[in-house]
Amino acid sequence: MEPSAPAGTIQISPRPSGRGPARAGCFASALLASWATAASGQTPPEPPVLSLGDAVSQALASNRAVASAALDVARAEEKLASARSRRWPTLTLTLLASRLLTRIDFEFGKGAFGDFPGTGPIPAEDTKVGTSRGFTTLGLGSLQFPLLQQYQIGLNVGLNSAATEAAREQLREQRQATVDQVRDVYYGIVQAESARTAAEESLGHAREIERVVGERLRAQKALEVDHVEAQARVARADATVYSARDTTTSQKEQLNLLLGRPITTDFRIQPVPEPISYPHDLAAARARALEIHPAARQARLQISQAEYAWRLSRADYLPDVALQANYISPYSVDFLPRNIYSVGLLFQWEIFDGGRRRHDAAEKAHALEQAKLADSERENSIVVDVGIRFRRLEQARRELAASELERSSRRERLRISKDRYRAEIITTDDLLRAQAELADAERQYVAALSGFWTARADLERAVGEETW
Repeated sequence: MEPSAPAGTIQISPRPSGRGPARAGCFASALLASWATAASGQTPPEPPVLSLGDAVSQALASNRAVASAALDVARAEEKLASARSRRWPTLTLTLLASRLLTRIDFEFGKGAFGDFPGTGPIPAEDTKVGTSRGFTTLGLGSLQFPLLQQYQIGLNVGLNSAATEAAREQLREQRQATVDQVRDVYYGIVQAESARTAAEESLGHAREIERVVGERLRAQKALEVDHVEAQARVARADATVYSARDTTTSQKEQLNLLLGRPITTDFRIQPVPEPISYPHDLAAARARALEIHPAARQARLQISQAEYAWRLSRADYLPDVALQANYISPYSVDFLPRNIYSVGLLFQWEIFDGGRRRHDAAEKAHALEQAKLADSERENSIVVDVGIRFRRLEQARRELAASELERSSRRERLRISKDRYRAEIITTDDLLRAQAELADAERQYVAALSGFWTARADLERAVGEETW
């Protein structure tokens, strides 16, 4: 093992030639920066703290799937506004400009409009009135206000409103999926940090034992094999620390990828406390899941949509009644009035359709029953899933508490064993056995902690929690 350099000194290892002036310049810059930092005695600043809430907020702001789901909501809102606009009158203007290919002639026989004593027959002789084969212009205007159709329009508005709420629930579900991804990775970092801390503590114990055994060896009170085994424990603990640090780095890179920022961005995490308002009994957890879970709310909205569709199919039996005002102006026809107005009621009713509306209503009724069955199945599945996740979390909590007590007791036993070893009461094998038992307890604690965070994330996902 090579001796470490004194504080404030810089070690430069030889590098192969042929790297190029750019690499040399970068290395020189880094060397000068390191020399300036070492000379000033300043420690590099600590990376910023990234809380779980900040991580989730950044992920939601940069996630493309969330943005696409938000656009689906905007589209549904526009369709709802379009459905509501059908309640208002519609004004239609038509202007037809065309060239006649054949003349339009009207022939009126003598006295076609009567024979009067003072004037004689009108017209006095056979008369032919026609248009030339030039351009003609016809203007049409229509103002129509639906009356009986307001019921159908209201049902269509309700259907589109339910579809808009369903799109919002899909957005909530997509946001929750993104939150779940960030939460899983963040909890993974918490687990990796705990494993790294435990590994560093085990490494410290291994080095201390290696030092004590070395002293005993120099005093010829221990065997060389005991010292070699202690050194092997140090090497194994050092490898565990390296693996834990590597896992932490990989988890941080994965979280940076989810947040849409450079993967090399360094940060620290905050301890994630147990949520105070979270339900601690199974009945409350199930009730909350049925209330807020996006899948449960979507199933209920599907029932509402199916019911509106069924009622719309039944409303097809109603006739269409509308108030209509018309305006006609044949500009290019001299013998017709220039402005013709009319106001009246428009009535239209399809009396016979070969059973089409009846079959359509029956199909919508079946779809409604199917939606109700799907809602019941979805609620039962959520209840069962929450129960499974809740019991796993309770088991993980108990296992974590037991592992923490076991680790504390093994740590105290190791301390006692080291004191007894210095007093030459126990052998080196007993000391190494105590160290191995502490290492096993540390591994069991890290495994129990990992199981706890995983179980907690699974329960939050099953309930449909959006808080973090």
